[in-house]
Amino acid sequence: KKLFKERLKAERTINGIGQVEFSKKLGVSQAAVAKWETGDREPSFDILIKLCEFFGVSSDYLLGIKDENFLMQGIATLAWLARNDMRTLPVIASVASNPSH
Repeated sequence: KKLFKERLKAERTINGIGQVEFSKKLGVSQAAVAKWETGDREPSFDILIKLCEFFGVSSDYLLGIKDENFLMQGIATLAWLARNDMRTLPVIASVASNPSH
């Protein structure tokens, strides 16, 4: 519970968005966001999904189950590939741009 409130506030702050603007984007009250960030309340499952989509992180990261967020894992993987095997980058780019195949 402690990690969630800390990570939520950190992600919001990193993205340079205030509680009021953030609450409007999520369709909730500013008081709800404040309560999540203080640990007084927890968001619903539907709102948790919106939070993860908004920040581009996994629920495991936001909830404190895992320490690395999804975006950073992807960046680290691409950096490793760029250093070690450039031949795979076009394949990854093709899959990423057309995930239904």
